[in-house]
Amino acid sequence: MNRLPSSTLSVTDFWRRFAYQVGPYTLHLDDIEHGILRDNRPHPTTGTVFFGATDPRLALSVAADHRIHAALNCGALGCSPLTSYSPRQQLDQDLDDAMKRLCNTSVTLKNDNTLVINSIFKWFSSDFADSEALTLRFLADCVDDPQIKRSLLKAAQGTLSFTYHYDWTLNAVSGVGGRVKIEVYFESLCPDSVHFFTHQLYPTWLDLRDIMDLVFVPFGDTDRDWRLRV
Repeated sequence: MNRLPSSTLSVTDFWRRFAYQVGPYTLHLDDIEHGILRDNRPHPTTGTVFFGATDPRLALSVAADHRIHAALNCGALGCSPLTSYSPRQQLDQDLDDAMKRLCNTSVTLKNDNTLVINSIFKWFSSDFADSEALTLRFLADCVDDPQIKRSLLKAAQGTLSFTYHYDWTLNAVSGVGGRVKIEVYFESLCPDSVHFFTHQLYPTWLDLRDIMDLVFVPFGDTDRDWRLRV
């Protein structure tokens, strides 16, 4: 690869092409999102259920939480912004904050008084509520803008037109000349860090070094709080 794709959709079979080996389990991106994080619910467009009744990976599934849609990012502009989370400290608050950001950036009121809503709330409507109208009410409760809040309530009542849109364009890269800047925070001499460098980072760099800039940050056994303080 000598250039970045214009969209994740331009990468053939993106969600099944890449996988992680976690202990004895091979997990593709679809397996992680739908099989594990969505409690093995069907894929929203294909209806595929990724873990069968006898699949041992089914034990990895967790109770579905609509807030994961504010944390997952496939690299498209339509995705939620990437941020850091503190699983040992205040994960619930972090996910609540991420959900608030997603809601407030997912609805636009056009000049013709039509709402344009991020397609995440269409594809995964059943993760947010039991019906489309209730999902719109969920959005109305979440957004801050009073005018958009009123418009969403009207849309839920069927008195205002709305449509869905998703921007699959690849998100802007942070490196120079269209290269991706990857910052790697690691603990010096940590066996897990050494394993990551040897078995994941280095092979990836060999494939993508033409478009990847690596920055190494020795971080130690350190956490950041919600204010991003070390």
